[in-house]
Amino acid sequence: EDLDETLLVFDTKLRHMRSDLAAIEGSNNRLELQSRNNGRLMDTLQDLLSELRLPADVEALLEAPPFGRDSKLDSITRAAWQLHGRLRRLDPGAPGCLSLYLLQMR
Repeated sequence: EDLDETLLVFDTKLRHMRSDLAAIEGSNNRLELQSRNNGRLMDTLQDLLSELRLPADVEALLEAPPFGRDSKLDSITRAAWQLHGRLRRLDPGAPGCLSLYLLQMR
């Protein structure tokens, strides 16, 4: 009779342990999925940022355009058009724009 009670106690403990292990495995699987999704999102956002980023020389030209007697109006105009092209990708109605899904992310 004592042996039956002891076995019943161990059986109950084992059931609880199995339940706890299943919960831990489920949580672990969700965390692994979230980690993979976060990695993919980070890669996508880095690619997107590299597509939208202007070259350093273009940024410098737009930040402090050399207006003056020897100004290079053609290079300033090209830099402005590059900026315009990048900004148009953020306009939902423009051809070649980013997907609406990306544009609506906050």
